[in-house]
Order: sequence, then structure tokens, then C-alpha cells
Amino acid sequence: MTLAQFEARQQAIFFKADKDGNHLVSRAEFMAARPTGDATTLGKRFDHIDANHDGSIDAAELKKIVDLRFKRLDKDGNGTLSADERPGGKKQAQ
Repeated sequence: MTLAQFEARQQAIFFKADKDGNHLVSRAEFMAARPTGDATTLGKRFDHIDANHDGSIDAAELKKIVDLRFKRLDKDGNGTLSADERPGGKKQAQ
């Protein structure tokens, strides 16, 4: 999976969470998109992504965090994520 493919996948998740269609994900939308997650952990994650602390995640903030995550996952630094490098990849590959 390339960075562009990884970004496209994350953008699709982002836009699905954007229930009011304003191209921003509010804290409430973020939390609602992950109803089974721990509220404290999710709140901290939201605060981390919301770099300007305006109460919503915009496309630039999403891109920044997605790019950082991709870089962290790409252990061999070759610009693509192998099945083993993708989250849950070993499970998917079996």
C-alpha cells in the first residue's frame, strides 16, 4: 500500500465520520465514529490530532497525522506498507 492509498483510505474514514458534511470532524463526530472505544483514550487522540485546538479536525490536520502514522508503520522506509507493516496486516495476510 502506497502513501496515496493509505491517505485515501483514511480520508474515506474521515468523510464518513463527518456527518454534517462541513469537511470538519468535531469531537462529537469523532467519538460517535468509534462507539466502542474508551472515551478517555479517544478524547486524548482527538486532542492530539486537533493541532490548532479549535474543536474540530480539518483535512490538513488529518493529512499531517496520517503521514506521520504511515512513516511510523513503514518500518523498512521503502515508501510502501507491506502486509506485515499494515495495522492488522499479519491477520489479514493469513
